Amino acid sequence: MGAGGGPAVGVGPVGAGGGGPRRQAVVRPVLLSGYYGFGNAGDEAILEMVVSALRTGAPGVPFRVLTADPEGTARRLVALGLLTAPEAHEAVAARGPLQALGEVARAGLLVSGGGGLLQEGTSRRSLLYYVGLLLWARLLGVPRTVFAQGVGPLWRPASRWLTRLALAGAPLSVRDEPSRRLLEGLGLSPVHLTADPVFAAPLPSPERLGAQGPLAVILRPHPKPGGFERDVGLLAAIAEEARSRQVPVHLLPFQPGPERDWAARLAQAVPPVRLVQLPEGTGLQAWLAQFRAYRAVVSARYHGLAFGALAGKPLLALAVDPKLVALTHELGLEGGSLEPPFDPGQVRQAVARLLDEGRPPRPEAVAHLRTRAQEGLEGLVRLARALAEPATAAPRLSWRDRRFPVLGLPIDPVSLDEAVAIISEWCEGEGPARQVITSNPELVMHAQTPGEESARLREVMTRADLIVADGVGLVWAARFLGYALPGRVAGADLAERLCEEAARRGWRLFLWGGEPGVANEAAQRLRARWPGLRVVGTVHGYLRGAEEAEALERLRQARPDLLLVGLGAPRQELWIDGLRRGEELASRAGRPAPGREWGPARVMMGVGGVLDVWAGRKRRAPRWVQALGLEWAYRVLQEPARVRRLAALPRFVAAVVAERLAVRGNGE
Repeated sequence: MGAGGGPAVGVGPVGAGGGGPRRQAVVRPVLLSGYYGFGNAGDEAILEMVVSALRTGAPGVPFRVLTADPEGTARRLVALGLLTAPEAHEAVAARGPLQALGEVARAGLLVSGGGGLLQEGTSRRSLLYYVGLLLWARLLGVPRTVFAQGVGPLWRPASRWLTRLALAGAPLSVRDEPSRRLLEGLGLSPVHLTADPVFAAPLPSPERLGAQGPLAVILRPHPKPGGFERDVGLLAAIAEEARSRQVPVHLLPFQPGPERDWAARLAQAVPPVRLVQLPEGTGLQAWLAQFRAYRAVVSARYHGLAFGALAGKPLLALAVDPKLVALTHELGLEGGSLEPPFDPGQVRQAVARLLDEGRPPRPEAVAHLRTRAQEGLEGLVRLARALAEPATAAPRLSWRDRRFPVLGLPIDPVSLDEAVAIISEWCEGEGPARQVITSNPELVMHAQTPGEESARLREVMTRADLIVADGVGLVWAARFLGYALPGRVAGADLAERLCEEAARRGWRLFLWGGEPGVANEAAQRLRARWPGLRVVGTVHGYLRGAEEAEALERLRQARPDLLLVGLGAPRQELWIDGLRRGEELASRAGRPAPGREWGPARVMMGVGGVLDVWAGRKRRAPRWVQALGLEWAYRVLQEPARVRRLAALPRFVAAVVAERLAVRGNGE
């Protein structure tokens, strides 16, 4: 399986139209969002189980992992044998807010979970991060799911409202009954009960070491002032009771990086305790092997209890979170938890009962959690595989047959790679001249307004040979209306890829547009970037009368394979259509129109201000801005006069919403 977020993972050939070579379809990646890359043993074990399930169950679907440590996560996935080094490099992405929003925009499915992400018990900022990604996915129409999460606490009304807004309409699965009740209380349904993915791990054979086995203690730093002193008192009470029974105590930090200094100070403050730090990146089976060596487990962390249960050890939950109490109940350990405040006397009594009378979780309870966890992973795999199904079925329908309308104007559901392949066939084939349009909300709304020019623009867009979605607004609209669209095809990206192909394949390229000197400067820079690129002519966009007629004749004689026109929309689209049908060229040259679709180039495409960028006159938006689909806002900052065009955006959104309501009203 291709694990990365590269151009495509091939799952089946798709006809390009016209009988040319067949290409592989693009499957948009599954985006895994969780508390990954922080070295937390439990969350890294979740990631291990999820990646393993996707590798096995959905081998044709790529995935990306949002992580705080891309290099570390990549190394860990390679060390665990889940990915090759190249795959791992492509499978990780930084989880910073802006980068994450860009990844969501390119995803086919956002998976939020597992673990305890949607909660404000530890940090409200963390809740806002994960809810924000879900809201962004919902806004863009990217499918999203909450997977095997422990949800809550959600104390603030605003937090509950945002969570409900972010999760509405998404498949929801939680790992415990309190989480299900919380979400159902918010009016969300159905909410499926699964189990933490780690319970799907192969069950080890328990190894009893009797009274000589150490007692494992997993704590978490107390966040409030005076918290370290409380941690010392808690560990001292545990160690004192264990020492009275000659039972060694091992302190295991579950997040070695952030907790290293805290754990070292804690072990030093309670001398009988031995600090045991497993290396960051330790896999789940190595953790379970460590737990098999213990006599019993005292844990303030959910996954400390889960690892102990899988290793078949008696457990005591220090229930700083109600979900730990719920887990002990599910494991059949009545009285297996101690809730705050942790009075030293109560702690000693609980540890005494654990060491003297403690029993491991009921095997049937662990088996039940294992079944639920496996079913949860299978459900996630089904969602992932669904991403490949449209692409798998695509050979039955060419891209032409999958064209769909947004506000009555066509959009072709192709990816950037597919668009390049289609245009490449045209540039090297025979037949009429082809027009490619990179559409956006502004162009669509221009075509909706009354007037002769708008009516002609509608005709031009309808008969365009290829019309792609340039702009996050059209991507949102397509998905909002229920159409399958691989993603945005930015006109600037498409133009650059075509120049790259032109250099590689020896096409003849002609640049038309921009202020005087722009097209020529762009050609020089393009030749420097791609040596061997054949730019057979350049013309600026301010010609009139006889000058334009002479330039059109030079264009005809140059016979380019690809003509890129930078006259601004919609002028360039109308101008190209006139050339394609022979009207413009025939009238300027004083000849009769040929009466059939033809033109001076095999493929003609409007590129707007791209020539200015290539010439170095303007800068393109940074990649993170492009990833967010906010390149239009960057252009407004560069050219404040463009701000009046923004009025088209709210009108576009309103029109799309009205179209969807109209469809629903008709019962479709």
